[in-house]
Amino acid sequence: MAPVLFLFLMAAISQVIDQEFEQNSIEKIEFLRKSDDKYHEGQIFRHDVKKCVLSENLTQVVVRHLAYVDDEGFPFTSRQQLALGTNIINRVFKMFGVEMHTGKRDSTTGKFSKSKTEAVYFPRRLFWKQAALSAGVAEEDAAAITLEDDNEPETQRERRQNTELAIYAAHPDTQPIVLEGGNERITFTFNFTYLGRVFSANLRDCEAIRTRIAKANAAFACLVKFFKRKEIKLEYKKKIFEGICVNLLLWGCESWALRVDHIRDLEVWLHRKIRKILGITIYQVMDDHSLKNDRIRKMFGDINCILTTIDVRRMKLLGDIVQAKNSVRCPARQMLIAFSVHPREVAGGRPLKSNKESLHDSLVRSFKKAGFAIDRLGSLRDWYWDFLNSTFVNEFIAFLKDSSKPIPRRSNPGSQYTYHPRYSSRHSDSRRAEQDRDARQRQQRRQQRHEDHRRRQDERRQQQQDHRQQRSGMSESPSRPQPSSGMDPDLDPSNMEWNLRRAHKVLGNLGRDATSREIKMAYRLESRRWHPDHHVGKPSFNEAEARMQTINAAYEYLRELSLT
Repeated sequence: MAPVLFLFLMAAISQVIDQEFEQNSIEKIEFLRKSDDKYHEGQIFRHDVKKCVLSENLTQVVVRHLAYVDDEGFPFTSRQQLALGTNIINRVFKMFGVEMHTGKRDSTTGKFSKSKTEAVYFPRRLFWKQAALSAGVAEEDAAAITLEDDNEPETQRERRQNTELAIYAAHPDTQPIVLEGGNERITFTFNFTYLGRVFSANLRDCEAIRTRIAKANAAFACLVKFFKRKEIKLEYKKKIFEGICVNLLLWGCESWALRVDHIRDLEVWLHRKIRKILGITIYQVMDDHSLKNDRIRKMFGDINCILTTIDVRRMKLLGDIVQAKNSVRCPARQMLIAFSVHPREVAGGRPLKSNKESLHDSLVRSFKKAGFAIDRLGSLRDWYWDFLNSTFVNEFIAFLKDSSKPIPRRSNPGSQYTYHPRYSSRHSDSRRAEQDRDARQRQQRRQQRHEDHRRRQDERRQQQQDHRQQRSGMSESPSRPQPSSGMDPDLDPSNMEWNLRRAHKVLGNLGRDATSREIKMAYRLESRRWHPDHHVGKPSFNEAEARMQTINAAYEYLRELSLT
């Protein structure tokens, strides 16, 4: 009974806090959305606020606080509101005999202990650049803070993060708040963790993804001995890897605002761990160019890439939101189509990528695989009626996991779901046929470009051969060049006797313990030096041809030796 009674206690505390907030005029966080009967006419993002606010079918969404058992989160509009609200919360908690974990002042030293209750300041976008310029930061570093790039370089990301941390820590709005009495305070943090999810003050998910990668690395390190056991089937290793490591990596990925550099980091982690399980080193990948990521995933039971796995999780989330059995009052269902009436700040460049935009990207990718279409606004009319059907959602997720499975059939006119005529089976089939025709045309154009490229290469080779013949004064193609009398026998191309010592000498006096990568690098250096194209019209042309034949033979001998 104790856990149940505790839930009743927290509900009573929340109700009293709401009443105190009303009496002290604490500002609310408000949004608007389509009303319940017009919910299917909403959209995910890119709302035209001027048009939306004129609609009569709108419902107000008020966010007072977020509660999960004993974890509470309270949004405020300003630092003054935060100081007032924190004192109210602390006072109500003490009234019910519950403690808020604040930093306590030591009576002897006068120093405060660490506060477990923390606050985060989410400033406007222009704040970072203005604060950086006022602090004397270089113009380049200040401009990099507000730059939103889907593929941000690592050096630029580190420079931006260091600048943001320095600005955030020194700003007056992020200094600790002392509560009533002067013996307690709460501190500010740049990265706030709530229910395992990391929220950053710059509204980017770099730190959240970095945290998940660290946790997945720790789990993989604990299982590395299991993955190295040869008697365990690869199928079981795949299930354990997906069930533990990948799940820890993608915890909370449904709410990430994913950029290209984030996806790249996640994909690199996945393929690096798969190669370690399969026993494939990076040197083997560099030597064998056929070991692409697609082939490596097929070798590991045809596991899906990170982007597909994230899309599958998001489609399942959308299905759960749309099919909310309780009511349309479900918070996630309301916030899916909610928008703010406050105008967006003009900061220059594209806006920060939001989680709703990333959710829309997943919808576009997933629907494109099945031959469906969705507009740039994420309008619910394009997918809402399909996701009300749990059978369609399950079949759609199965298709995303395995493209060999049939494409799910969408709702038809006249069924229990009212559907737009353009999405009937007839129009769906015609769109699919049109897409197939476009794909065939693209393939034909690609083949034509490939044939034209090969033809130009052949013409270029013929011109080079004619040029060599003119230079050497020969009417026919030159025969194998004969070495001069003073040539080293090891460099003579007519000498067909090969051994390890001679091959290493030809490739630049390599050591006996040279690795395959060192051999390949030496071959490239010698080829660049003695390629006949670099000696056209020079006295060393014949020597270069002979030396190049010897270098190729030595490299082939070493390759065959390494394969045996």
